[in-house]
Amino acid sequence: MDSIVRLEAARSHETMSARITGLYGRVRPTSSSLGTDDPAAQLALTCPNEVFCNTLQAASLIRMLSQVIPLIGVLLGAATSFFATSLAERTKFRQTMATRWDERKLDTYIEYVSCVKEAIRAARETVEARQRGADDSEPLSVMEAAEARRSILFEGLVLLGDDAASQAAMVVNERLWAVLRRVREPAGDSANGRELGSSVVEALNVLHKAARSDLAIGKSYGGGTSG
Repeated sequence: MDSIVRLEAARSHETMSARITGLYGRVRPTSSSLGTDDPAAQLALTCPNEVFCNTLQAASLIRMLSQVIPLIGVLLGAATSFFATSLAERTKFRQTMATRWDERKLDTYIEYVSCVKEAIRAARETVEARQRGADDSEPLSVMEAAEARRSILFEGLVLLGDDAASQAAMVVNERLWAVLRRVREPAGDSANGRELGSSVVEALNVLHKAARSDLAIGKSYGGGTSG
């Protein structure tokens, strides 16, 4: 009787072992027995069979990607934000510098033209004083002082203005010098004070047009420049 029971127990154990082996495969050696600390090797050693091992590897890869992809997105977003901000700041800086230089150029044009007109006005007053027989020393002194300032302002205009404006200012200089020579050497000159400097006014009109073009002022202003 005992022999029959032991025989049945042995058969039952063999059947259970066969089912376990068919379901999970043969038992694999552990990582400690092979002396390896590689996670991939440990995973391969502890997997009950190839299908289960592949499933675990795929799940591990998915978990890793789920962590890496958001990190890549954050890095790309930060890089895009950095480059966009840098481009905006660079554009703003260029616009600020362009506006600053345009303001300097506008001031230079205004000061130069005002100085030329002051010299013309003083030259007319000098001629009119002589025609009346009055003292012309004061308007003549004003004329010479205005000419000295014009010479300094012209250097700034050449440095800041474009070629067209510089050329127009040179023409203004030449015509102004001709007027000043007539006033400084009045012998035999019967020029009318009101007509004196009309050629300079025409040259100033050309300079105004060149200055508006240099400053990108699209609006066209009518009328001439008065003395």
